[in-house]
Amino acid sequence: MTLGIAMATAALAQELPYELSEEDFLSEIPQIYSASRLPQKLEDAAGASTVLDREFIRLTGARDLTEVFRWVPGFQVATSAGGRSVVAYHGLSGQISQRMQVYVDGRSVYAPYLFGGIDWSSLSVPLDEIERIEIQRGSNSVTYGANAFLGVIHIITRTAAQSVGVRAQVVQGKAGVADRHVRWGHAQGAAQWRMAAGQRSDDGLAGRPNAYRTNYLDLRAEFQPSSSQEWSITSGITRSHLGSGFEGRAADPVRTEVAESSSLQARYRQTVDPGQEWSLTLSTTHDSGDDSFEIPLLDKGTLSIDGRRHASRYALDYQHFNDFSPQWRASWGLGYRRENVTSPQLFNTSHAQTNNSWFGFLNAEWQPTAHWTLNFGSLLERDGLAP
Repeated sequence: MTLGIAMATAALAQELPYELSEEDFLSEIPQIYSASRLPQKLEDAAGASTVLDREFIRLTGARDLTEVFRWVPGFQVATSAGGRSVVAYHGLSGQISQRMQVYVDGRSVYAPYLFGGIDWSSLSVPLDEIERIEIQRGSNSVTYGANAFLGVIHIITRTAAQSVGVRAQVVQGKAGVADRHVRWGHAQGAAQWRMAAGQRSDDGLAGRPNAYRTNYLDLRAEFQPSSSQEWSITSGITRSHLGSGFEGRAADPVRTEVAESSSLQARYRQTVDPGQEWSLTLSTTHDSGDDSFEIPLLDKGTLSIDGRRHASRYALDYQHFNDFSPQWRASWGLGYRRENVTSPQLFNTSHAQTNNSWFGFLNAEWQPTAHWTLNFGSLLERDGLAP
């Protein structure tokens, strides 16, 4: 049994720097972005898409972000070592979530140390701050690269202007359930900011030493110097203690892994006209952890397993879309990635392993009639590890 207590203070609505259309007010989700990197109606999306809005997420009663994917067709959610969640499409995954590209407000969150997998416990985004989640299911998401073989997940958080005021939440229950969340947001003129902090923890599966506790801090700030310009900065920090191992297994003893993650993203967005926009985004993500332990040997000695690791990723992205006519629209962009991974156990060296990659993409949409929409997508990608 769990008990939830929520306290909120109302704030006066701030005047928006742009004019909303009738469709913005009457449509539940006016547009989606994940299918073709173009804002389009859900029925025009090129592929099987699912959108989980804020109200649906609330009605699921989920405590953890990964739990909401149980309602997505074809998705499975399970728990792996260390209490980490695994999200798979048609079961095509191992002990970590792989082969899907996951973005949080446009920042890719895959972990280089996990071979492109996702460590869901490292995300600092509180469930209460998510506006909607767009899921592109299947391998028809060509312009997102090889890591999007099984689909793309876009997690869109609320703007700082939507989280004005103070909110606190406490969830306490059996099996070590102890969640805490506090948020403080403020808006003044053209600037808004939001800060959220909290904790998620429970004892994990019965009979397994995989209890976990994650502390997080999430920040977001926005500034609109004019009606056509916007600067935004997002940042997050998490620190997790993850139970792992098995009772009685010398090669995999019971232990507690410590994992840390931090991220920073800055974005500038320029609206040229109502049908044309471009953006430039710079982001960095750092993941580190320590899962060291010792294995006893027959000669009474021990074998030390150095489970320390550190991974960093730097990314620069340019994206542009334009409505050339009522029938033709297109989006294009360029991106660069630099990744460094240090793991003595994995690479048998303490030197950092470095990889550079870049890509360019183009998406085009043609609507010859009101009943037909044709989408074209292409990608050129160069990875230093796959010459």
